Amino acid sequence: NNLKMSFNKFSKLKKINLPDVLFLSIPFSIIAGNLIINLISILTIFVGINLFYKKIISFIKENKNLLIILFIFFFLNIEFSSNQLVSLISTIGLIRYLLLGLILYFWFLKDEDNCNFFLISILIALLLTASSIYAELVYKEHFSINFDRLSGIFFDEYVAGGYISKFFFLVLIFIHLNKAKNYRNKLLSFFILLFLYSSVLLSGDRAPIFMLTFSLIL
Repeated sequence: NNLKMSFNKFSKLKKINLPDVLFLSIPFSIIAGNLIINLISILTIFVGINLFYKKIISFIKENKNLLIILFIFFFLNIEFSSNQLVSLISTIGLIRYLLLGLILYFWFLKDEDNCNFFLISILIALLLTASSIYAELVYKEHFSINFDRLSGIFFDEYVAGGYISKFFFLVLIFIHLNKAKNYRNKLLSFFILLFLYSSVLLSGDRAPIFMLTFSLIL
């Protein structure tokens, strides 16, 4: 079946190169914190520009009018901001992630398996985060430690629920792309989604719980 084949391909990667490592580490870099996120994203952009230079230039030429409008918007936003330095830093950060997204897009097109590998890396990162929430719950219940929220692997930052909820639908996309057809795979997919959703509930983060529940209802 497709779902099992995707994991088998992922586990049998032999000739994995630096760009692949960088792309697949993005979901985990978010867990590691801002320093690692910034380092991984900058390295990925430099490596990606080197790999897809011609495609990026072609994309810029094809969409130059839209890009001009976008940069005019950025300029006006900075010009009329009450704090121009903060706006400039925010704009640079936004441009960085737009470029990172474009490079990821070209990487997906390079090999049909890359998208699947990336989604699997997200799933592993989410399962790791969810497991850490359950582990923290067991630990605090066992030692009778009072708590109102759980942070799991994020420790002092209570963002675990938000992290899972933001990537939750990419797991749905992965399951949909691999079309689990037999009963065992459907059951496994259901329990994975239930495991992740329950961990968001346990995290105690109200906004992610509300947004994820509302989105699932829709």
